[in-house]
Amino acid sequence: DGVDLAARLRAGDASSRGIVHALPNLYLRMKSFADYTPNDPEFPGQWFYQNLGMEEAWGLSRGDGDTRIVVVDTGCDLAHPDLAAKMGEGIDVADGDNDPSPETDEEGAAHGTECAGLVGAATNNEVGVAGGCPECPVHCVRLLSGDLLPISANVAAFQFALDVDAAVVSNSWGYAEPGPVSSMLADAITNHHSIQLFTKI
Repeated sequence: DGVDLAARLRAGDASSRGIVHALPNLYLRMKSFADYTPNDPEFPGQWFYQNLGMEEAWGLSRGDGDTRIVVVDTGCDLAHPDLAAKMGEGIDVADGDNDPSPETDEEGAAHGTECAGLVGAATNNEVGVAGGCPECPVHCVRLLSGDLLPISANVAAFQFALDVDAAVVSNSWGYAEPGPVSSMLADAITNHHSIQLFTKI
């Protein structure tokens, strides 16, 4: 047992016996890391990725299937060619159903799809844009609409993120009229310690 032998060799005052290091001589598989430049046609226009050093970051990791991202916004085009294969289950807390597709006649309806593309579009597929975490599953919640919504709808959005075990929740919304956050919504956010909340308001 190499581990046990190394521990016994290190025991006591090993340096007095001329032992500097004692550990198993493990055989490990190596891999090379290099910058990764996707072939998506809109990638050259995504200047913010260059500012963030994303090609170097993608060379190290492009995410994994266990890192789920929830986009709470105007909904997502579930048939979008850069997203269709990436989309997990979603909900519409504005209409109270399981279809997070946007209402195309509403102002800004494409915003949720755009945000979903930024965080998780299929990448290096010669289609559209590159996604920041292309191996990560994306879930959409349609929250933003032209209607007044109860606070419980906001709570339901965060509960959904918890239910799907989201690692990241993207929020591009805020209340039109400034005011204190209700205790029910605050609890929904702060009690979900496993969720990292990134909010753009």
